[in-house]
Order: sequence, then structure tokens, then C-alpha cells
Amino acid sequence: MFHFRWKTRNFLIINNSFYIIHSIMTGKSTLFNQVRSNVIFQSVDETLLRKVYNSPKKVEYSNNKIVFEDGDNGNCLYLVISGGVKISKYMRTGEEIVLGILHVGDFFGELDLIDRRKRSARATAIGRCTLVRLGRKAFDLLISSSPAFALNLLHMVTLRLRSNNLTYVM
Repeated sequence: MFHFRWKTRNFLIINNSFYIIHSIMTGKSTLFNQVRSNVIFQSVDETLLRKVYNSPKKVEYSNNKIVFEDGDNGNCLYLVISGGVKISKYMRTGEEIVLGILHVGDFFGELDLIDRRKRSARATAIGRCTLVRLGRKAFDLLISSSPAFALNLLHMVTLRLRSNNLTYVM
């Protein structure tokens, strides 16, 4: 188990699963507020976020439904609004290796937007989950216009790499 604090968020990593520890929200939570609370948007200018948010693509998946397959074309990242997502890879032997379990407040699918290559793993819904898709155009605008977004992205990708190093290399 690994616990740390970054900016105003607390994180917990247990067996390669990321948990973002949220304080309980009071009042009615709109989809925009749920998106806004995602760790990748910490300190991002709200005007810019509203500009890229103009038409969110909310998608829902039932338990064990595939969000995307290893090798698919990647044209968006996903924000986890409810439920969870398992990121996994199948070995040549057919064995499934779970790379991570993602929860509310997390995101995935960013690697394909960064390196413009195909998906490098499978994403599967855990239970019923709600995701919001952020397309390539919005992602590129955020990367080029928001240092906070770029730093949040870099920080989370680094944390995932470090977690994988601790899990699979040691």
C-alpha cells in the first residue's frame, strides 16, 4: 500500500489499483462538476474547461463490457464518473495480467492521444460504470493551452509508471 498527497488530493495505491480519496460532495452534482472534479482538471482554468466541455460524450457500460480492446485505434480518453474500469493485457499464453483498476475521479486512454498509436491494453467495465469521453481535438487544445492540464497529465502518467515499476519489477 502506498499513500501520498498531491495538491489537494489524497491518493492510495494498493496492488496496482489507484484510489483517489474524495471528500463527500454535498448538494446536487452536475455532470460538469463531476468532470471538473477529475484529477486531470485540477487547477485548469474553468473558462477553458467549459470551452472543451461544450458537448460531453457520456457513455455507460454494464459489468464486463469492453470499453476498448488492445490494438484498437485511440481517439479519446475517458473520465470515470461512476463505477470502475479494469485495464489489462493478455499474454501470448492467454493469461490476463491486470495492469490497474481505476475508480471514480480517474481517467484512462491518454497514451494513445499522446503518442498517436493504437491502444496498448484492454479496458473493461467493472460493474455498471459511467464514463465521459474527451476527444483528441479537446485533448490537444488542453495540452497546448493549459500548463496545469499538461502537468496533471504528466504527474499521473508518472505515478502509473512508478506503480507498475514497484509491482512488476521488484
